Amino acid sequence: LENNTLNITLNEDYTIGTTGEISKAVVLKGLGLSSLTIDGQNLYKINFTGETQYESGNFEQSPSIITDSKVITIKNTTVVNTKHSYKREEGNYSAGSRFPVYAFVRGEKVVYDNVVFKGSVVTYDPTQFVDCSLYVEYSNHFALFADNQYGGYPINVEMERCHIEANGSYGCIRVADDKSEGGAFTVKNSTYINNSNTTDWVDAVGSVNVTLENNSEL
Repeated sequence: LENNTLNITLNEDYTIGTTGEISKAVVLKGLGLSSLTIDGQNLYKINFTGETQYESGNFEQSPSIITDSKVITIKNTTVVNTKHSYKREEGNYSAGSRFPVYAFVRGEKVVYDNVVFKGSVVTYDPTQFVDCSLYVEYSNHFALFADNQYGGYPINVEMERCHIEANGSYGCIRVADDKSEGGAFTVKNSTYINNSNTTDWVDAVGSVNVTLENNSEL
């Protein structure tokens, strides 16, 4: 670490693997930092890969990075999410129920700065996206899913100068206030392409306050 920054300096892309009963993640705890930055330096990708299993009726949670820092920032990189999950029936994998899962980072506040997302991402904690691009081509996923079902906070997400693109049956953004806690979801000065079956590029449920300012469809 230098100035609370973990620079990715490998000679190849960095892969976080997930296999088996319990999802594996990169855990960055006990560092005593109020803030932590992971900087891809525009050179390397962060790949979230692997397969997990889930009980019937339960959504498989597969965190990718967990930290106890007050703020975690991921910047200047491409996040490629190809993680999948299987439904578990009587202790066995069911190949017919394989499906992509959302990648996510847990921290008291998460900041994505100049990050390209290829594959679905979900937020549970206060999150900020700045100069990011989000792309999804899965048939049953949103590019961004803002949720509070498994988080300890009301939804609090800000997006500034971003591009969101959905090329599946679902849309660009889903804002799900499952706990009816309210909160705020804001997108400003951004662009979107909604090649999906959903009418609205931002689909919101619950009592969360959604603010859309100066955005344009391409």
